[in-house]
Amino acid sequence: MSVVEDIKVRVDIVDLVSEYVALEKSGANFRSKCPFHNERTPSFFVFPSRQTWRCFGACATGGDLFSFLMKHQNFDFSQALTFLSKKVGIEMPSKKNKQNNEDIFKINEESISFYSKVLMSDRGKTSRNYLLNRGISTDTMADFCLGFSLSDGMSLKTYLESLGFKEEQMILGGMVTQSKDGPLKDLFRGRVMVPIF
Repeated sequence: MSVVEDIKVRVDIVDLVSEYVALEKSGANFRSKCPFHNERTPSFFVFPSRQTWRCFGACATGGDLFSFLMKHQNFDFSQALTFLSKKVGIEMPSKKNKQNNEDIFKINEESISFYSKVLMSDRGKTSRNYLLNRGISTDTMADFCLGFSLSDGMSLKTYLESLGFKEEQMILGGMVTQSKDGPLKDLFRGRVMVPIF
């Protein structure tokens, strides 16, 4: 669940709008004079079932709790997101965490590509024949990005290094591990690889 989705689950739009506007019950919904323009008759409605608001008067606009806060407090989306996340105690992902997640994704993507190429090469012939004998065609292998990890324990690490990945990134990506005798080694060795998407 994203931070935005989490906030929408935790923050009720009626409670939020009530902090800034005096709402009165109107059937299953709530109404008030619009806080965004002058009017005599209430045309501003909040719909709990949909978690939305709308002005049926001069504004002729509406939205969710984020758009209300942005319009009422003159926030941009980032400010509204930060405000609401603090309100409900949700920790915003840091730039470092975001970068780490991107690194992990890239490393796993490159690893899948590497293992697939190995399986389709001469080095993967034995494993490829094993799969063929079990009724898995080369087209299916390609469609599902099946691969093969070499038993030398260094091939993937060397490949990732050639792409510019650092040791801590590779460890974080979960595809290499620190061996007992010191150097980094491929986590998976001598096996058919089946990626999970």
